[in-house]
Formats: sequence, C-alpha cells, structure tokens
Amino acid sequence: MSEANVLATTVLLLYFTVVLGVGLWAGRREQSSAEEYFLAGRRLPWYAVGLSMVGSNISTEHFIGMVGAAYVFGLAPANWELMALMSLSMLLFFFLPYYFRTKIFTVPTFLETRYGASTRALFAGLSVIHLTLALLAGALYAGGLILHDYFQPGSPAAGPDGFSWYFLGGIALVAVVTGIYSVKGGLASVVWTDVVQVVILVAGGIAVLVFSVERAGGWSALWAANEAAGETRTRLLHPADHAFAPWTGVFTLWMSLGLWYACTNQFYIQRAFGARSEWDARMGVILTGGVKMLMPLIVVVPGLAAFAIYGTELPRDKVFNTLVRDLLPAGFGALVLAAMAAAIMSTVSSVLNSASTILTIDFYQRFLKREATQTDLVRVGRWTTFGLLAIGIIWAPFIARFDKGLFIYIQDMAAFFGPPIGVIFVGGMLWRGGKTGAANAALVGGILFGLGLRVASAYADWALLNSFLNRAFLTFVFSAAVLVGGSLIGPRFRAATAVWDRSFLRLPEAERAAHGGWKSFHLWWALWAVAVVALMVVFA
Repeated sequence: MSEANVLATTVLLLYFTVVLGVGLWAGRREQSSAEEYFLAGRRLPWYAVGLSMVGSNISTEHFIGMVGAAYVFGLAPANWELMALMSLSMLLFFFLPYYFRTKIFTVPTFLETRYGASTRALFAGLSVIHLTLALLAGALYAGGLILHDYFQPGSPAAGPDGFSWYFLGGIALVAVVTGIYSVKGGLASVVWTDVVQVVILVAGGIAVLVFSVERAGGWSALWAANEAAGETRTRLLHPADHAFAPWTGVFTLWMSLGLWYACTNQFYIQRAFGARSEWDARMGVILTGGVKMLMPLIVVVPGLAAFAIYGTELPRDKVFNTLVRDLLPAGFGALVLAAMAAAIMSTVSSVLNSASTILTIDFYQRFLKREATQTDLVRVGRWTTFGLLAIGIIWAPFIARFDKGLFIYIQDMAAFFGPPIGVIFVGGMLWRGGKTGAANAALVGGILFGLGLRVASAYADWALLNSFLNRAFLTFVFSAAVLVGGSLIGPRFRAATAVWDRSFLRLPEAERAAHGGWKSFHLWWALWAVAVVALMVVFA
C-alpha cells in the first residue's frame, strides 16, 4: 500500500472513530420515550437544526452528482441551490408553523388531519420507498464508489463479472458505522454528528475548490475555457428544450420538486420538529438557506474547473474523485475523503431516522399496536432502522448499472414522487375543498403519469420531455388537475380545518418579544432573499 493510501486509511479510521464517538455521546441520554428517540426531546437549538438540515441535504448527490453535472452542463446545477429560496420560504411561512404548533411526529400526520387515514398511509408508504431506494441506496452507492475510486483508480466498480470488493466494502463500512449510532441514539445522535460532519465536508469542499481553480489557471482562465465551449456553460438558464436546466423547468422547480423536498420530506425537516422553540426552527431553516446559497462555490465551480483542465474525457460520476486524486496533496486528499464520508453518513443517518420514524408512528402504532408503550415504539424504531439499512445495502450496488450518473438517478426518482406529493400538500394547506378520494387519485395517478412521461421520453421525439424538470412540471399540472377536478365532481366533503391562516406569518405571542430586532427571522430571511435574487439576475 502506498504512503498516500496509508495516510488516507489512517484519516478515515480516525474520522469514523470520532464520528462514532460523537454519535454515541449525543445519544447517551436514556431513550425511554418516542419524543426522546425520534425528536431529540425537542431540545435542539437553531444552529443544530440548520446545520443538520444542511448535512442531510448536502451529500454525494452534490459532491459526486452535482460536480459531475456541472462538468457536463456548466453553471446550471447552481439553480438547485439558489431556487431553494422559494421552497424553503414556503416551509418557513406556510408549513412549518402548522407542523411545529401541532407538535406532530411525522409529516403524514398532516394528511390524516386534512384528508383522512388512507391518504396518510399511502403517502407514508411511498415516502419510505423513495427514502430507501433513492436517498439511502444512492448515498451508500456513492460511499462504495468513492472508496473504490480512491484505492483502485481506473478500474470499474461494477462490471459484467460482478462488483469490486472495495466498492462493496465501502458500502458495508458506511452502513455499519452509521447504523450503530443511528440505532443507539436516534435523532440526537443524527443531529450532532451532522454538525461535526458539515464542518468537515465544507472544509474538504473548499480544499478541492482552491486546488482545482489554481490548476485551471485561475478564475479568469477557468471562466474563459468554459465560455469558449459555448456561452450557455456560464449561464443559469437555458432554452425550454435543454436536457438539464430548461428555463421552463428551473422557474417551476420550486413547485414541481421544491415543495415536496423542502416542505413534506420527513428526512429533511424532522430536525425542525425537534427544535426547542418555533424561532429556533425558523432560524434553522434560514441558516440552511444561507449555506445552500454558498454551496455552488464548492460543488459547481470544481466541475467548471475540471472541464477547463480535462476537457470532455471524464465520466461524470468520476470527476470529483479525479480532482481529489490528481490535484490534492496526500494530506488534503485524505481530508476530502473524510469529507465525502461525512456527506454520505449524514444522509444515511438522516434517512434511517426519518424512515424508521414513519414506519413506527404511521404504521406500527396505527395498525399493529395502538396501545404500544413508549418502550415498544423505541424498540420498533431500532429494528426498523436495521431493516431499512439491509434493504439499502442490497439495492445500492445496482445503481452502478444506471448510465446517466448519480445526480440524474436521484432527480429522476424525485420527478416521479415529488410533484403529486407537493400538489396534495399545498392543496391541503391552502384550499378547503380538496377531498380524500381526489387526493389519493392525484398521488397514485401523478406517479403513474410521471412514469409514463419517462418511458415516452425514451421513445418519443419530443425534446421538451428530455429534461426531468419539464417532466416534473407536467406531472405537477396533471396531479393538480386530478385533485381539483376530482374534488369538484365528487361527493360533498366537510370543510377542512388544517389549513393556513395569517398567524403563521409571525411567531407566537409568547416568543415575539424575545426575538425582535436583529434576532427577527423576517430580517434574516429578507437578507437571504436579496442575495439570491442578485445572483440570479447577474448569472441568468
């Protein structure tokens, strides 16, 4: 083993030991109640909420997938981070106040209050499927790929004869270490390990940014090389038939996928449920948005630099690993390897905790044992975590057979599930007329419609279907039509009560006096909004 590999192995072992220690320490309290295990006893401060949301969101989908997408398409992937302003604002002013004030454990609970038990169960089941097959398996796949590419560069992780042992070993290592503290400590372990991991992954991302820009000849040379390949590589928006970032899909991204991801995704917002106050929950969301606004520097610019350095010769999912291996000194390479492990483990632990929460609260407690004790709920939560991890380990290697890259794999999956979910939630929040049967039809029918568009895109000669963003928007429109049409023609339905009201725009009276002036979340939201709009105007 080379000196660089010895150093990388040592750093990785040290990293795994530290994170495991932090996770077990954070979960040291007795997890004797569901609120302690699944919501960290509702004691989380704003910075822990925000950094944990960043950690659960920013994963290998960014460092492997988005860097690769930037290498192929240019600046366009930055849209995902900037357009989060719209969807996170919906969470901030519409959904989060309801979730927090009603003290719910899981997002599906809202659907039972609004539509009925069948809608809740249907959504909960679909959520667990998506979390496991897309996010959990995708993160584990990336963990195996990173380890394989670092120690066996140039060889395939998956071939006709099977899978590389480094690839399979990386999947197993990430799964086992993350599983230990996730099972033991619940959300408290997940959140506080996320805080540590975000610091490491940002440090690793900055290292890659600095060395890649320097190798490309500096910012001016990097930008000139990308402009020379076509002006669209340095613009955020593209024609409506663009395969990756058509302007039609970008401007509707916050509706078609953003509402689902930011406002209804248990995996993403569960830590906000565990905040110690509504102000902490809301400021955590704003911190998340502020960090996401800076993420293009470390996940998009390195892709532009790689294009300037290597041209078009690299496979997109190997761009980031190639930069690390070729450009960074051994010590920095080991740091980035640890950062990648941090990004992966943060996502894995978040998915495990949120999916097990849904299975325990929305299925076990409701259908199998209504009188379950707090001890029963914690025990089932731990066993379901083990089961989900096993499924993710089995499915993860087969993502290597998907030839369009990790980012497109995850976004394609989101384009099936996200639009109909966003429709029934925003319809339930803002419109009293939505009915149970129509909501269920919109949910199932929307997913089938999205699958149909995906199949059609492979055979029909219609350029607008090439982008998953356009397909997602069409699915959103179809699902909305089903919800509205089905509700209007169906039997009379009582007016809903779980809808938005103007009090959601501000903090509860008890918190308002203590969080005015520079502590006002409205002030920080406005600063974030101005910064994002300025960036969109400059680079659109």
